[in-house]
Amino acid sequence: MPVLHVLWTAGDVARHQFEPDEAAVVFDVLRATTTMTAALAAGARAVGAVADPEVAFALRDRIQPAPLLAGEENMVRRPGFDMGNSPLEMEPGRVRDRIVVLCTTNGTRATSAALAAGCRRLLAASLRNRTATARALLAGPEPARITLICAGTKGAFSLDDALGAGAVIEALLNLTGTAAGALDPAAPGQAGPWRLTDAARAALVLWEHHRSGVAAALAGCHHGRLLVAAGFGPDIDAAAQVDAADFAITWQAAPGVPESAGGGWFVPTHFPGNRGASDRGM
Repeated sequence: MPVLHVLWTAGDVARHQFEPDEAAVVFDVLRATTTMTAALAAGARAVGAVADPEVAFALRDRIQPAPLLAGEENMVRRPGFDMGNSPLEMEPGRVRDRIVVLCTTNGTRATSAALAAGCRRLLAASLRNRTATARALLAGPEPARITLICAGTKGAFSLDDALGAGAVIEALLNLTGTAAGALDPAAPGQAGPWRLTDAARAALVLWEHHRSGVAAALAGCHHGRLLVAAGFGPDIDAAAQVDAADFAITWQAAPGVPESAGGGWFVPTHFPGNRGASDRGM
């Protein structure tokens, strides 16, 4: 019976023992993984996720054609980068057929931590591609454990990421014919073919509570309030568009990408028909 587990911050990753067949999904709903989703939806070839801006600059010097650099530190675009960390900057005319290397305060540090800890079946997810992410997890070999990694905000719990984790858990339950509320009272934590840890159950409950008002929940959480105050309110609206994308984002090893840069790229895996008719585009 596969186990669903949630880590609340990127810092928890170093203390987590990844199993050889374990799958993991990183969430930074506000905003890195939403921006990754937007870049790939706009036609980017791939997204690299690095924790150190110097590694991003080295990749730009090493790879031809040179990738675009996107990212921020404390919400401000990094000096020398082409773009910030807004999903609304990921326009087709700018990113189509390009590799985008992303370096952010929280999200890319979480992906880098997971890769450094030995995870090689790694996905990045946002609310925009939560069902496609669940489909990708179900399409591959069944893992003994799926760990949903919340990036958090500067080492602290962040509601936006917990909502992303809960949304993917709900999608996994739905796709396997298990009602989200169908936890077995005779077997605590068991729901259909899944066993949910307490952290996974908490993420699911948070998502169920906020599902009908997800944009308001994102705008009202600590990180959301910071973004609104900094003028990035429209980014929250983009992040709140559930299932607007029909692809999962999966890490793949890539020749020529050094281990210091993660050893690979995040690329899209499409599941046609996943998007709702009202959710086209940003």
